[in-house]
Amino acid sequence: MVDPAGCRHSDSAPTTWGDDKKEKCDKVELYSHSFLWYLFRKMGQTVTLQSGRRGQDAVKGACKQSGPSCRHQNETLKNRERMIGRKKTACLPAGPGFDRRMSREEINELPLRRWDGPIQVISEPRACEHAVRQLRTEPVLGFDTETRPAFKKGQSFPPALLQLATPEHVFLFQLGGLGLPEGLRDLLTDPAIIKTGVSLAYDLRELNTIAPFTGHGFVDLGHEAKQLGIHNHGLRGLCAVLLGFRISKSSQTSNWSKKQLTPAQTRYAATDAWAGRELYYRIQTLKNA
Repeated sequence: MVDPAGCRHSDSAPTTWGDDKKEKCDKVELYSHSFLWYLFRKMGQTVTLQSGRRGQDAVKGACKQSGPSCRHQNETLKNRERMIGRKKTACLPAGPGFDRRMSREEINELPLRRWDGPIQVISEPRACEHAVRQLRTEPVLGFDTETRPAFKKGQSFPPALLQLATPEHVFLFQLGGLGLPEGLRDLLTDPAIIKTGVSLAYDLRELNTIAPFTGHGFVDLGHEAKQLGIHNHGLRGLCAVLLGFRISKSSQTSNWSKKQLTPAQTRYAATDAWAGRELYYRIQTLKNA
């Protein structure tokens, strides 16, 4: 007969595993739940699926009478762990960023890209309301903020710009004149609309100095990258590793509080929000592969 662990023994003469005599099992049949059965079948393994108490006992290893030191049990568990581990990482690319951190020199060798689509700078309440209505039609928005840099000790400024990107447009909200209107806060607290970027905890904390709100629907790309085992976590590094291009950071320390932003500033700010959205979809593709 086949006992619950899968080893073939006789009812009348149970097998013992002593030092002098060991009887080898002809075959170890692995009983598993549907999830493990699916993984093993995908990797070319022969698996017998059985539910209930026998299936639960058999997953633990081979012969019950052999005890925890049974070599069949140990080998089965080790093989299963190795195979599941390979399944998790099989679809990830290799190279800089995945097996090690991509260096600044390697990033600088990549082609430079930027957002070349429409950019709308918003400083009036009515324009803000119209933009929020458009943004609410999108399931995923690229998100970023810009703050005037402080060069003196103890000096700080609130965020001056909030960027939100759709596939066709990037909206730049000048918070110095607008503040954080109710419609914009409602968008940032809506869990049904994903807002994605890097260092989101800092951005949200700083936005709360303008008006209090609790953000929902935010996905931090740095955290997602860590979960995938990627070694670069900043926006520029992630663009290089996952999208194959670099983005400029030349305007990062410019004065974002100015009422009239330069074309270089608006293009820089729009690129960061657009890149965040592109990275979100690239990471989702890797996670679902």
